[in-house]
Amino acid sequence: MIGNMSRGWRRWAAHNRVRVTMLFAVAYVAFTEPSARGLIVAAVLVASGQSLRMWASGCLQRNVKLACSGPYAFVRHPLYLGSLIMGIGLAVAVQPPYWWLLAFLCLYVAFYGPAMHVEELRLQSLFGSEYQEYMTDVGRLWPRFAHAERWSQAHPGNTFSWKRALDNKELRSAAAMAMLLIIQAIKLL
Repeated sequence: MIGNMSRGWRRWAAHNRVRVTMLFAVAYVAFTEPSARGLIVAAVLVASGQSLRMWASGCLQRNVKLACSGPYAFVRHPLYLGSLIMGIGLAVAVQPPYWWLLAFLCLYVAFYGPAMHVEELRLQSLFGSEYQEYMTDVGRLWPRFAHAERWSQAHPGNTFSWKRALDNKELRSAAAMAMLLIIQAIKLL
């Protein structure tokens, strides 16, 4: 029973993580007061996280090839790592940042953790033993550098492409992050 509930939650959380994150963003805009210093730090973190996401999206050929070059050579989920960095950035933009940081981390663990699990199950079914080996060598969210060169060379065709990044709709994330930072900056005026 608990296993079924857990599996059901993982699927629901993975499917609805973006919707819940959007609701969180609305609450963030409505109930926060930014600080000038925090907004500068946030802009750096958001730009870093979004750059990682863009790089990862440009190397990703969903359901066609195992993405294991570019940022995927170091971390299995660079898109989620980029989202984590951006969320931390947005949290430090406001005063006091602690409650928003805690709320974001709870949201991240509750929704993005299950999403990573569901995605890994899907990738194991698509790519079999190759993905199993990749999981052994490459960290989920914490980069590992020992096998990066090996995995980069395993799929040389997975180099960065702006077309792939655009096809993977990464501009939506960039636009949303820019909008959140602009709204917070306007609140300072």
